[in-house]
Formats: sequence, structure tokens, C-alpha cells
Amino acid sequence: MHAVHLDKSLEEARYLGAKLGLAAREGRQPVDDEALWSEYGKEVWHIYPEYMYNLTNDTYDYNQSLPEQAIRHSVLKNREAVSLMQEAADGIKEVTRLHKLGNREEAQRRMVTASMAWIRSTWAEYLADDVIGAEIPDTYRNVDED
Repeated sequence: MHAVHLDKSLEEARYLGAKLGLAAREGRQPVDDEALWSEYGKEVWHIYPEYMYNLTNDTYDYNQSLPEQAIRHSVLKNREAVSLMQEAADGIKEVTRLHKLGNREEAQRRMVTASMAWIRSTWAEYLADDVIGAEIPDTYRNVDED
């Protein structure tokens, strides 16, 4: 895409994105977020170290985590985004605590809600109005809204 064709390209991208989204949903059986993470975690919960390595800028220190840094340095301006990022930061802190206690199942559950809060926060701050200009997709819904 070239900037000269920005309006036409955005229109086409929205059309194709909606068409792709509808096609992806055809014939799929709904799976709630907790079941999805639980199934994924059966095989790969050792993803926790890699996930936290990335999330904490290679330190494994919660205070260096991206959500905590975003809150501490007032990176976000949108009030809803700030609230959701705080929810994500609190969730990551709790996931870390639960993981240290060896409670992997509860840590997984908490990771679901923290992850969804993070996603919704970044949507509210960066995508909703400035980039996408559309409603938040159903897949980014609050976990409690099932």
C-alpha cells in the first residue's frame, strides 16, 4: 500500500478483514477463554518463563513488567485504558505470586483475565479511535461477559 492510496486501501482492508473474520467463525464451536488456556496449558505451561521473560524486559521482575511500567510512567492517557492496564498489572502480579506457590491452575485462570485486560487496554488507548476506528471485536470482550 502506498500513502497515495491510503483511503482506498483502508476501505478494502476493512472489507477484507470483516470478510475474513466471518469466514473464520463459520463452523467453529465456541470455547470459553478459561477452557482454551487450560487446554493450551496442559502441554505448554512452561511457557510461563518465556512469557514473563518477554513481559518483564528479560528480568523476571514484576516491577519491570510492561503493564507496571505503563502505569508507573503514565504512558496511557485514555482513562479506560489506564484502568484496564492497572487490572492487567495487578493480574500479572497475582499470576507471579500464584506461580511461585506452585498453583499453576489458578495462575492460568488469572493469566486469562490479565491478558484480556491488557488487550482491551491497548485497544482503548491505541486502536479504537486513532488506528482502527471501529468497535472492539467480540474476541476482545471482557472475560466476564460470556
